[in-house]
Amino acid sequence: MSEPATDHRRAIAERNAAAIVAAAEQMMSERAPLSVSAVAARAGVSRVTFYAHFAGLPELVAAVVRRTLDDAVAAMAVARPDEGPALEAFARLIDAGWRQLERFGGVGDAAAEHVPPEELRTSHERVLGVVRALVERGRAAGEIRDDLPAEWLVTTFYALLHAGADDVRAGRLDPEAAPAVLRTTILDLLRAR
Repeated sequence: MSEPATDHRRAIAERNAAAIVAAAEQMMSERAPLSVSAVAARAGVSRVTFYAHFAGLPELVAAVVRRTLDDAVAAMAVARPDEGPALEAFARLIDAGWRQLERFGGVGDAAAEHVPPEELRTSHERVLGVVRALVERGRAAGEIRDDLPAEWLVTTFYALLHAGADDVRAGRLDPEAAPAVLRTTILDLLRAR
């Protein structure tokens, strides 16, 4: 009889953890101030329950980042980075990345505040790996410049997307124009000379 009770407790624990992550993601998207108490209240759990699943806000934010990156990897796959000329594939990746940043920009802000930069970069490796592979494919085809280190091109791709989102939030870049501005800027940076 202890197995059904254990399964029931496990199911409740999994629901609580999912509710905490969902509440934090929602709060981040609203750019609401994060605290353990606020997230627990939004999730409908106690602080004790929060701490049963997460050591603190950095671990929770890292979990939300992982979930967000799962969505980003799926969106990048839909953009078909392995198909067609590399610059066309990059244009599709820029559009896919931009939609993800629009959707999850608040998560990035919270991550910058609560997750150490080296951990954040490591967590993005699945996304950066797609960009890195496309840089290498484009170089092999003579489409992507080879006068700069490949890793620098990957970094600038990532950094420019995030800078575009920052400028939209600050009112310096029109959100409607941002995707075209990013495509022009990034593709010009990547194009073989």
